[in-house]
Amino acid sequence: MEQEDKIRKAKAEENERNRQYQLDEIKIRENARQQQEQRELELQRTRIQAQNSTAHGGNGGKEKRKYVIEIGKWKPEITDLNTFLCNFETSATALEVSGEMKALELTRCL
Repeated sequence: MEQEDKIRKAKAEENERNRQYQLDEIKIRENARQQQEQRELELQRTRIQAQNSTAHGGNGGKEKRKYVIEIGKWKPEITDLNTFLCNFETSATALEVSGEMKALELTRCL
């Protein structure tokens, strides 16, 4: 009898570990999905900003761009660095920011 109780207890513990593992997997997938949605929304917003700035900036073909990547300041207690950099890169790509201007904007955001 005691042996059977130990076996039941071990199986119950294993089932609980498996359940917790599945819950953790669901949380990770949900977090990744939310981050992807956030990047897509940011990209869409940035594209709209880029279109608006191009449509309203008529300097006779010589348009001097002012890049302002509006993703806010990085707050490590809220957003991990990888997510922040992905959002920054997405925005910079949509605005066609490159080289030195990208570095300046990244410095400003950090």
